[in-house]
Amino acid sequence: LPGACSLASDLLSAHSVVFLGPSRSGKSTIMRDAAAMLSRQFQVMVVDFAGALAGSTIDGMKHLEDADYTAPDKSTTQTDAILNVIDVHSPEVVIAEFAGPDDAIQAGRHCDAAGVRLICTVRSSASCLADSLARASAGVNCPGCRVFPFGAAVMLSRQDLDSWQVLPDARAAMCSMIIRRVNCHVHHNQKSPPGWPAVVRKRFAAEQPTYRS
Repeated sequence: LPGACSLASDLLSAHSVVFLGPSRSGKSTIMRDAAAMLSRQFQVMVVDFAGALAGSTIDGMKHLEDADYTAPDKSTTQTDAILNVIDVHSPEVVIAEFAGPDDAIQAGRHCDAAGVRLICTVRSSASCLADSLARASAGVNCPGCRVFPFGAAVMLSRQDLDSWQVLPDARAAMCSMIIRRVNCHVHHNQKSPPGWPAVVRKRFAAEQPTYRS
């Protein structure tokens, strides 16, 4: 569906971005459209772990436009597959869908270290992603904002496909969510609540600021 990623086109062109949401919330459609859009300007590699990004017809592959495509062997871990893509193909952008937040964070950190942007989806919530970040941060004894590889995050809803909750500063948002588990002198200000500004983006509507805590 052309234009499926239009609500985040500015973020996709500048950051690694993670899309969070349940099944049937439009994640695969958004990834296919992102691959097509970004491939016009960058060298894009689509890493299709579950076969969902190719689409069910020939038109599905055509919709990826100039993006390269690979479907890793199921015996290969998702993290190893991303490392192999970086080593062999040297893409500027990797697009993938991950089974869980742990894999997404690990892969994102590898991409970040290699100077590669990762645009991906995870069937997860923001709180589950924060739990994974807390584990990753504790493992390397670093604040969450230094470990989290995504510059922005988008939360999708199955009930309203045209309304997205966007975290334009996902590092600060995720860091604030693990305030009691991993210390950060930048984002863990005890004098203010550990919330973060989120933005609701709607098709054909202006951005509306909201706040979560």
